[in-house]
Amino acid sequence: MIAQARMPLNFSLVIDHTDTMKGAKLESVKEAIKMIIDRLEPTDYISLVIFSDTAQIIIPAMHANDKRRMKNAIEKISVANLASRTMSLGMIQGLSELRRWNIPNAVNRMILSTIGVTYGDADLCRQLARDAREAGISIYPLGIGQDWDESLLDTIGELSDGMPAEFIRNPADAISVFEQKLQSAVAVEVRNATLTLHLPALVSPRKAVKVLPFVRDIDQSAVSDRQVVIPLGDLEKDTPQSVLVELMLDPRPPGLVRIALAELTYDVPIANIVGERLRSDVTVTFTTDANHAAQVNVEVMNIAENVNRITHWQASVQD
Repeated sequence: MIAQARMPLNFSLVIDHTDTMKGAKLESVKEAIKMIIDRLEPTDYISLVIFSDTAQIIIPAMHANDKRRMKNAIEKISVANLASRTMSLGMIQGLSELRRWNIPNAVNRMILSTIGVTYGDADLCRQLARDAREAGISIYPLGIGQDWDESLLDTIGELSDGMPAEFIRNPADAISVFEQKLQSAVAVEVRNATLTLHLPALVSPRKAVKVLPFVRDIDQSAVSDRQVVIPLGDLEKDTPQSVLVELMLDPRPPGLVRIALAELTYDVPIANIVGERLRSDVTVTFTTDANHAAQVNVEVMNIAENVNRITHWQASVQD
């Protein structure tokens, strides 16, 4: 059951209905959408957009309190008699519906489900993802079938502060994947989280990488001479977030040295908490003992190696 004490959800489902979605693919997605409708509270909002080379609003953004009529509208969705798709048109309509109402403290999310590539508008899709992030909307792309553009969908998810694309390998998996996205939104407890590292003299930042819940480079604009500002966005219950920050330190005399002041700011709307702050010193020990210096934090080193491997692979794929 969905917890009662939670923030309202504002969902837009943007669904590919080109002819490559015919059969079990479209039917399974329709069942997954009906499942989401059944799980929403009457105070939540939902909208549904379908797209091929055009886009159509099937359910305009509204309270989820007329579920029978919504599910009847979903039943009438059929595949378009063409294979071409312009994904940006669906995204534009979905974003418009998410912005239709001013919903205080809403968790605003788009589920973007498609079976293949978009034609001629990939750059616009990326820009729409950036626009979504600025509007506080996260996009969660889902790829269905074998021919979807993983790189583009990953980028859309990451640029919007959503998630990389998830692959629905079998149509029967659609319900469980959609349910996971719903539960992810329900689990949001903390909003507008930002981690700031305030750096003293002789400490220089080089790079910041988000490690959990997935590996992603943080824009270099977050890094300046005296601080690193890392937007964390929404935080979900029982889903930790971690970042890896690379710092350059000048030599120091032996002893314990503070290399940063870490400050976490966040809101908890359901508890009427705004601008809460937590601070903690980040310290390292300088030593002249070679044996002591050779000791490493195995967990951190494993994370660093995994990050380097993934970022090198991502760079090779883009090339």
